[in-house]
Amino acid sequence: MTAVNEPQSGSAAEKDPLETALEVLVQAVAQLRVESGGQSPTASEVHLRIRSLTYGGFKAKNLGFKRFRDFLEHAKSESLIIIDYARVGDVSVSLPEDYSPPQADSDLGIRSDLWRAVVDWSPGLLRLYDRTAGKVAVIPDSPAPLEPERISSVRKRHADAPQDFVVILPVEIGQQIRWMRDFAESLVDVPQLHKLLLAALDGDKPAKYFIFVLKDAPDYMEKWYGLLRQNVALHLKEWVKASDLKDEIDIYQRPRTSPLPASKNLPRRNNNSRDKSAVPDSIQTLLRIASTVTSDETGHLRPREDLRQKLHQAIDRMPIDELRRISIPVGYLFED
Repeated sequence: MTAVNEPQSGSAAEKDPLETALEVLVQAVAQLRVESGGQSPTASEVHLRIRSLTYGGFKAKNLGFKRFRDFLEHAKSESLIIIDYARVGDVSVSLPEDYSPPQADSDLGIRSDLWRAVVDWSPGLLRLYDRTAGKVAVIPDSPAPLEPERISSVRKRHADAPQDFVVILPVEIGQQIRWMRDFAESLVDVPQLHKLLLAALDGDKPAKYFIFVLKDAPDYMEKWYGLLRQNVALHLKEWVKASDLKDEIDIYQRPRTSPLPASKNLPRRNNNSRDKSAVPDSIQTLLRIASTVTSDETGHLRPREDLRQKLHQAIDRMPIDELRRISIPVGYLFED
């Protein structure tokens, strides 16, 4: 069996390749959830990230699996991940409990099934709380061709006994963007990051660009997710009250009675030596690009119309070795 990574020491050489691959899988899912603003990544996205983290060394066949999906099924059987088969198209993958940046021990995470139902604003989904089972079901709002029986059964039960279900209303994209803008406006004492976040929110994909900027400012990313958790918790508490579910549901993920084995714990980032008021060098690079923004009559920052053209011209002049160092999300290579 071929190892996922070349061993770097005697202890690494003794490590089971499958165990290493499973740890990388958990790391990949956690990273992608943070980068997407809390949405569960697809299996394809996870596969690409694992390949990236292992520099192409990961191959499911070398670990005894015919397909990557079989590897995911094994991880699911080990309770390391949750596979959402209800997603139309590629399945999505999440962790057994909602992953978020490190937080105070006194904070409780929101139930992962409720979190996904509320934060994911994808259209065409029916989000239901099953009162009899105490679980959340997210299914297509209209029957899908060849949909699995487990989805059809939920749809039929909802039609036959609607009183057993409560509709969960997500936080719409407009509201989440408003939360993002409020957060950006609160950073007036960090003028560079403040300016860049506002420019991101005025783009054509505000949520995506907002998270992209914060990826290079991890301390502020943590603060953003802390605010997001607070707002989502308030939204859920209002839903519980309006739905008369106070005695039926706890929106929080209660702490485990015993910790996960050390090999299954996600590593925490060491912030001891970080200057929390500093803006990373990569942000400085982005700010040089963002210097082409101007303010409109409302005071909002707007990218100059020639920014895209300038970037194209710069790419045309770059040698191949520098082009290889540019990080571009793979989806842009296939979009029309």
